[in-house]
Amino acid sequence: MGVRFGRTLFHLLDHNPKLKMYAVDKDVSQFMKPGIKEKYGERLIVLSGISWEQHKNINEKIDFVFIDAGHGTKNVIKDIEAYRPLLKTDQGLTGHDVDFPAIQQALKQLNIKYDVCPDNVWTTIKI
Repeated sequence: MGVRFGRTLFHLLDHNPKLKMYAVDKDVSQFMKPGIKEKYGERLIVLSGISWEQHKNINEKIDFVFIDAGHGTKNVIKDIEAYRPLLKTDQGLTGHDVDFPAIQQALKQLNIKYDVCPDNVWTTIKI
């Protein structure tokens, strides 16, 4: 969630031909350009709206969630609490901008242990 221009989304879809992705963003016009739906077809499901509210539109277990929407502590907590039940395993929770104190605070409040990866990406060790 938090797709913005779709750089990571399209990279993953282009390099993993069997991958299906849910793209959640308040403003999908930033990445939904002409030809995108035709290019990816049913492998790309776009959900427009508030990130933590859109989890209701996903009716299956998912492998991972990448949280990069609202960066305030409360928003990150809402996103994690909304999407965590959809994950196949606890190891599928990841996100961006772990260098933001508010994101660190959210992870701490939820007692989430994480590793820091390149480009300030965080990924769960244990929930």
